[in-house]
Amino acid sequence: MQSCVAAGHIDAARAQLATADETLKGAPARLLLLRELENARCALAARDFPSASAALDRAALHAPQSLDAFERVEIAEAQAEFSLARGDAANATALLTSVIARYANDDLAAREVRARLVQARALEALGRSDEAERTLGAALRRALARSLTGYADEVRSRLMANYGGPGRIADFEGRSRWISGSEARGYVHWLRAGFDAIGVGGRTARADDPSLTVRGAVTPRVPPGRAIFDAAADLPGSLGLVRSASEVPTFVVASRQAPAARLTALERAGVRVVAAPSLGEGLAALRAAGISSLLVEGGGRLAGTLIGKGLCDRFYWIQSPVWLGDRGVPAMAGLPSEPIARAERWRTVERRALGQDTLLVVDRR
Repeated sequence: MQSCVAAGHIDAARAQLATADETLKGAPARLLLLRELENARCALAARDFPSASAALDRAALHAPQSLDAFERVEIAEAQAEFSLARGDAANATALLTSVIARYANDDLAAREVRARLVQARALEALGRSDEAERTLGAALRRALARSLTGYADEVRSRLMANYGGPGRIADFEGRSRWISGSEARGYVHWLRAGFDAIGVGGRTARADDPSLTVRGAVTPRVPPGRAIFDAAADLPGSLGLVRSASEVPTFVVASRQAPAARLTALERAGVRVVAAPSLGEGLAALRAAGISSLLVEGGGRLAGTLIGKGLCDRFYWIQSPVWLGDRGVPAMAGLPSEPIARAERWRTVERRALGQDTLLVVDRR
């Protein structure tokens, strides 16, 4: 019965439930509880919320009194599914946090992965896509570690559908040196020389600690500054980007809710902090500070957000003939999905080879 519901074979599950009353006469309370949970899930599949609610109430009657009983966790998982179906994603997320913790603690990998898939849907409904991506990543690691191939494929599909992009900018371990060849890297330094500042997201800054300077044969008339976009201003003082802020003008665009202690520490290191309520207003503040042209190099989430919010005028795409697979880090993430008829089309302004790599430059129409 449970396998039928999990596989979406609701009619078959209902047929089994119809004969379960006679079969389960005198059965232990746990079996009766499980029957009601599957009754609730069948009702949810039919959007029959009153029947689902009644089934959950009946399940609770068969649960042990102890609040720590495992059956209470199973009921909470079904209640989270009910809340999400009714549009209460916040309650679903709250319920699933403790459910996932219990399943992980009891080493119930399949249950944990299943709960994380539901949690990701709830987080996406709340607009918390970063957290949704993280819980899907945790689900994938758990599924792979336990050879749960069916679940692993399902999680991969979710990650690719919702958080994929036109390519990959690092392998599955986060390594990106070097994907492109020397000619492409030389072009990037030439490109950097023409901008007022080079930008990256906070995760890229923490993971790679890039210098974001112009190197090689090109000597810029005015060396570009640096802009790091990190809402939480979570940039350790040990990063080279922070330690060299007194030598290279370095801005950190953070949320106004970022911890004051972090902002103070960055300012003491010579970083110019821009606290803004939104990404667009952060860019406006940079412009007011003299940054009239900004080349953003990563990561994928920042790139996707800039394009999705209409904050990018030109996109430089260097493609390398390297296949990094489903688990590679996407070049863009978080872009809204649109039908082909409504999808935004950009104008190609340049296309040429850079050694074995290919450069494509497109402008927003």
